[in-house]
Amino acid sequence: MITPCFAVIPTSRLEAEQQLPYLLEPSHVDVLYESKVDGTEARTQYQICGFCGAAIMDKCVIFENQWVCGFCNKYNTLLEKPRSSSYISEVPESTEGQHMGEGNAQVLLVDLDTDGAEELGNLINSILSCLENCPNARFGLVTLCDGQATVYTPSGSQTLSSDDPTTLSKAKNLDIEFFRGKIQGSSPLWLDQNQTLNLIKTLSFKPSPMHNQRPKRATGLGLILASLYHSGSDFPTVVTAFISGPCTSGPGKVVPKSKKHHIRQHYDLESNRDKYFYPARSFYQSLIRTLSVNCFIACLDQVGIVEMAPLLVSVSQFDTFNDESFRVLSRNCIHNVSVDHQITVFASKGLLVDGCLGPVSRLDATQPVYSDTPSGVSGTNRWRCRASGLSLSLAFSFQIDTTATKEESHDKTPAHLAIQIHDLFQDQGKRYVKVDTIVICTTNNSATSATRSVPKSFDHIAALGCLMKQIAYDQFFKNHTNAFSLQQWRIKIDKLAARHSKVQSKHFSEFLEMIYRLKWTVLLQKRNTSPDEAAVFQHTILSQDSNICGLLCKPKVIIFTNESQFEPSNLNEQLLTAREAMCVDFGTSIMVRYLEDDSLIVKAEQFAQSLAQNNPLAPKVQKTRIKGSQDRYFISKLLPQGGLNTEDMSLEQFSANIRRMSQCM
Repeated sequence: MITPCFAVIPTSRLEAEQQLPYLLEPSHVDVLYESKVDGTEARTQYQICGFCGAAIMDKCVIFENQWVCGFCNKYNTLLEKPRSSSYISEVPESTEGQHMGEGNAQVLLVDLDTDGAEELGNLINSILSCLENCPNARFGLVTLCDGQATVYTPSGSQTLSSDDPTTLSKAKNLDIEFFRGKIQGSSPLWLDQNQTLNLIKTLSFKPSPMHNQRPKRATGLGLILASLYHSGSDFPTVVTAFISGPCTSGPGKVVPKSKKHHIRQHYDLESNRDKYFYPARSFYQSLIRTLSVNCFIACLDQVGIVEMAPLLVSVSQFDTFNDESFRVLSRNCIHNVSVDHQITVFASKGLLVDGCLGPVSRLDATQPVYSDTPSGVSGTNRWRCRASGLSLSLAFSFQIDTTATKEESHDKTPAHLAIQIHDLFQDQGKRYVKVDTIVICTTNNSATSATRSVPKSFDHIAALGCLMKQIAYDQFFKNHTNAFSLQQWRIKIDKLAARHSKVQSKHFSEFLEMIYRLKWTVLLQKRNTSPDEAAVFQHTILSQDSNICGLLCKPKVIIFTNESQFEPSNLNEQLLTAREAMCVDFGTSIMVRYLEDDSLIVKAEQFAQSLAQNNPLAPKVQKTRIKGSQDRYFISKLLPQGGLNTEDMSLEQFSANIRRMSQCM
């Protein structure tokens, strides 16, 4: 589904300046693209334009047995007209296209330096449970233990140590051929299901004799061995990593073994005082073309997520590998091997794509429909995206080709403009393309039933999602996380809110509250957070849909009474006086607040479990009694306002400031 932030776009520069609230510069509109393949989509035969490559759409012109392309106006042979603006087509085998990766193959990177033998047992049992339902899959296996990395093949195993000077030198220089020559035998590296199961069962815990020290963990060396499975294609090899702590040895090292040395914090990164950060970040960045990593972490400390950011497809952190959320997410990850998506954007004349804001990499353009004002990954209309499933959520920015005057626009800009996005992916050995198309009205639309007001066509949910993804992209991939960058974003957000206030955009009050709450999230506040915690938050925004993004700003609250359940319209201090059971969905966690154990708490828990089952993050349900040990944490997440013993500005004060700013614009 394609959702523009504005369903009506301006055609002249004056209209764009006066009616279109903008974040960076006028005449640009953000578009949210969310794709979910669940088997209920409409199916249509594969039909693309032989001239520009765009697909047939449901609103295209049909002339006898031909359809007219909505982007280049060329005629093509009609096989079947789509019944919907969103549909899926199976791509014929004879169609030219790029190789879609290794399919159902992935490398398991298992850290044996867990917090005790019981913890490793929980991890092994979870992996075995996941592998039992993958009879046709292929696996690679690499383990980490006491500064060593071991790769397992059908003919045996080979162990390399990060203490060996030659190994360390070759690893830092990424001499893959050296490591390839170290692997014994000439047989292929991949293992079948039974071989992998048997090897996993032999893994055991080896206690470290050193006290007051972190385990010697060579995560970077393990990833280099995982890169040996890469076939040389354009698609990275999928790695599912189970990590229990930070890398303390070899390339990718983020902290020394001695616990006297603490892992870097925000102030260390901001003042460039951490000597490990840039070498580690550069090392992981160098593996981006060969590996993409799904990372599962069982550690309460930081492990180096900020350094590993360029490689990460998904990242989840737990207290222990015995966590039910870990079992659910790891099973989904191993069963549904990460999918390579090729995203292609087509746009009508008058729209140019600035770029894509998400975990994507640039591919060669198929059409010159991109602008010279970059935003995100730019300079093309085609990207590759590695996702942990068939669902995607990406933000795009488009430049509007406005004219100097309104009179001139009537001759140059039509009443409607179209955007089409293709998502090419592989599922169960077959290639499919999901086609989504949207037709956007311009202010030149003379239809009496259609609104011609740009502000009144505002979609605040899509706008919030695009805004959050833009900030998260700037922080996660460009590492713009210093205090100055955060302050610049807060200023830009205030100006954006003031522009919406001036034109009185549709649902402005709801959008203003969301912006207010966004300013107190981990995305724009360093208070009481670590760099890794912030990185996980940023990655969640980049990978999840607008619903999760909205919950991260404003949680959903349900209060249960004896008669019914209801959702309060305002989240304020009065909620804290409620004595009834309350279920709060924060997006990444779900909490149940209660006073007494009664039938209402049972209803609240059942509702919380239903929310968790429908959430792709499989959040853990937590309970807190009113004025209990976790209640203060609960309140701080629910109400980041004044009056709660903090110096934060209240929503009313923020609204008044925005009104004053709008009067000066």
